[in-house]
Order: sequence, then structure tokens, then C-alpha cells
Amino acid sequence: MPKKGRDDDYWREWCNRLAAGEPPPSKTGWHPGGNSPWKVKIDKIMACGETRRRRSSNQSLLPFGVGTVTCTCDWDHDNQTTAAPAAAAAPQPQKVVDFGMLCKPTPRKIKDVRGKYDIKTEKGCYPLEVFGYSDGKCPYCKSPNIDATNVNNSVKLIYTSDDPRFVQGVGLKCKDCNGSQWQSYEKTYVDTLSKKQQHELNAVVSGKRNGVDMGLIIDMRLGATASTIARKSLAHATRRHAQWEEEYEMNCRKLRGLGFDVVEQEFPDLNESGQLIPTRLLQNNH
Repeated sequence: MPKKGRDDDYWREWCNRLAAGEPPPSKTGWHPGGNSPWKVKIDKIMACGETRRRRSSNQSLLPFGVGTVTCTCDWDHDNQTTAAPAAAAAPQPQKVVDFGMLCKPTPRKIKDVRGKYDIKTEKGCYPLEVFGYSDGKCPYCKSPNIDATNVNNSVKLIYTSDDPRFVQGVGLKCKDCNGSQWQSYEKTYVDTLSKKQQHELNAVVSGKRNGVDMGLIIDMRLGATASTIARKSLAHATRRHAQWEEEYEMNCRKLRGLGFDVVEQEFPDLNESGQLIPTRLLQNNH
């Protein structure tokens, strides 16, 4: 900022005098402070070829016009009516652009899962299917006397031919036998539910393995090979990944065009570890 007592009029007058060829004062502390817009303007005037030519002409008593050069400071060297320079615009903060890739959904609390089938949505995530029916029969002794003991705090991946599905269940325990606890989406238990409930899940989940959508299993039963279905699933994931990358780059270009300082990020590679492979499909082809 200008020093105390040195306002815009003071520095404008000195810009006029410098542009006319007058040398700057030799006293210490005359120059405006580092954050002053006048400092930028005065530095440009001092470095201007026309300013140096005029100062040289003054010192050697040469008439103006001799050895004319191009002005580079944008200050009126003759009329000196230029307005005060505007303060430099504040730099835009850095902008981190989201990749826009869908991720695994967040598990829900037991009250949102127990005894229900529903599809939960969450911004930036794949939909979550909650499958918490407890009105089936024990897969060990076929007793209907079962109870929901706890919620599964993780979600189960279900492979499909396009976008993956995710399901969350509840832990169930039989009151009439000593069989182990099971999850409400496991095939041996789902087979005891009504056809309507089975169709809602529409997938086969066995043990700790990821599930497989019934549509894929039906395709295999109709003659499609596991490797063909797996390649189709990977092809869809590749197209989806390319779409996300293209949308991310478009968003970055748009923000840069608006003047934002966009943080450079390398777009993640396709994670093939979560894609369907033939052996997983064969394991669930019941």
C-alpha cells in the first residue's frame, strides 16, 4: 500500500513526471510498497523504452521525437491523464475436480434393513439394495422360528453384465437348532422365501463369495459361455470408465475457461479386480 500521506494523486503525479522523462527521487523509501498497484505501474513506466528515450533526450538536450521507440507502459507520456491503476484481481483458489466415478455405497443401520427390501440411493455411489427378510425358514432344520441378530456392516457385490449391484442383509439365527448364523441374502435361505421375495433379490449369493445376478446365470443356462459373459461385463466397465474420464476432462476444461486454477490430477486406471471372471460365474451357476 502507499506510504502514509501518499495517496493516488501523489503517485499519479509521479507517474506523469517519470513518463515525461524526469528521473525518480534518489531518497530512500520513495518507491511504493510491494503490494501497491502503483508499484507495478511505476516499474512498467521506468522500464518503458519511451520513458528511457525521453530521459536520455532531457539529459542530452535532444528534441523529443529523435529515436522514437514504442511505448510499453500504456501511460500517456504527453497528456498524462491516465487513471489510477486498478488493484490486481485476487488469484482464484485452486479447484479440485471430482473424478465423478461411482463408488461402493455406505452400509445402513439395522432398522433400515431388518424385515425389508428397499433400494437406497446416495450421491456419488451405486444404489444399495437392502434385503433383510426374516420370515423364511432355517436352512439347517427348516424351522420358521428364526431371529435377526445383527446387521451386516459390509455390502455384498453382485456381478452383472453392466453396472455392479450391491446388497446388504442381516444376520439370522435359528432358535430351534444349533446351526451357524447366516446372512439373509444367502441362497440356502433365500430358497425358503416366497417367489416374490426371491425375485426381488434376483441373484445367487453363496458363502463369502460375491454374488451373481440371475440374468447372467440364465444366459449360461441358455448356452452362453462364462468367458463370453465375463468379457461382456469387462467391456461395459471399460466403456463406463472411459465415459467418466471424458466427463472429468470436460469439467476441468470448463472450469479453466472460467478462470479457475484446476489442480492437475491423473485419472485413475480401471480397477479390474472387481470385474467378473469366468471361475466366479461357474461357482454360482446352480
